Amino acid sequence: MTVNLAGDTLANLKYKLAKESGIPANFLHYKNNLGSGNTLESCGIKSGSTVYFTLSTFSDEDHTAVDFFNNDVEPSVQQTPKGMSVLFSPLYIIKCRLSVDLQKRLISYIRKLTGYNPLAQSLYQLLCKNEHVSRTQKIAVVEGMYILFRELLPGLGTKQEGKIIEDLDVFEQSTYCWAYLMSEAQKETSEHENYAPYSLKSENGSRFYEPVRVPGVPNVLERADMEQNIKGMMVFC
Repeated sequence: MTVNLAGDTLANLKYKLAKESGIPANFLHYKNNLGSGNTLESCGIKSGSTVYFTLSTFSDEDHTAVDFFNNDVEPSVQQTPKGMSVLFSPLYIIKCRLSVDLQKRLISYIRKLTGYNPLAQSLYQLLCKNEHVSRTQKIAVVEGMYILFRELLPGLGTKQEGKIIEDLDVFEQSTYCWAYLMSEAQKETSEHENYAPYSLKSENGSRFYEPVRVPGVPNVLERADMEQNIKGMMVFC
């Protein structure tokens, strides 16, 4: 591929790669996460250099608390622009107006209904901690809320106010779902919502493959290591 090191930018290079490979340019992410307006020369790229890109359908950029409420995610089950707005508007009010305790109760009830921990964790960071959430987490929220709302709303064969709620219209009915969740959340307790940091590595420093808990043992163990220890104890006996 021929480029002008002094004149071509990372964006130019991405579009040229996209044209040659057929991979959309927005799926290509330069490894050093530099701005797309930087010239190749300013990035230290020389003639004969190998330039490394990662391939991902997700953006590397985090969303701020306000950016989260922008309609820039397309759900796997398409929703109307109005529906996306109706989904995010009550959530924004919940973030700004509700106490942290009520937010935790709401999250606790959503976790109870869905069993979907990524959804609960993302909502906790967004609502209670006012932290940045990644685009991947935003997608988890949108997809998780769609599945939950679809279950809460009348089925496809049932009419509500003389109308069948199609999959396309689920988020347009979000206000009803949020109202139900809020009313039920009042009865919940947030005492079991524990968001303490959790290590993903075992005692020997390796990443968990299949973590398990053993009654009476405070630490989490790797299943293979635990089974090996049990076998050793049986042989010893």
